[in-house]
Amino acid sequence: MIQNNSKLSVAENSGAKIVRCIQNKKTQGIIICSVKKTAPNSKVKKGQVITARIIKEKSKKQRPNGSFIQFKNTSVILVKVEKKGMDVASTRPKGAFDKNLNKIAGKQLLPNVSQY
Repeated sequence: MIQNNSKLSVAENSGAKIVRCIQNKKTQGIIICSVKKTAPNSKVKKGQVITARIIKEKSKKQRPNGSFIQFKNTSVILVKVEKKGMDVASTRPKGAFDKNLNKIAGKQLLPNVSQY
């Protein structure tokens, strides 16, 4: 579960590496974050307030078929940031995903996953 002041890793190449949650909107995994660590010469600056979408969570989630899914860490992708590309470095789990995630992240994120 993501709370205020939770540190999250960024799973894309926008330049941000670690962000801290400022506000959890609890709607479709959208949160407001502050950038804490960046790569050199990135478009995203340290301290910048951004909107992010949660794509992986460390906490266990139960699927409708009864199986559980859990990741090693919690990761986000940045929304409304000028990106130099959309290379998402993330695990691709099997199973159904939200259709809106492909609209935000691009078709490269989940090409082999069925949607519900």
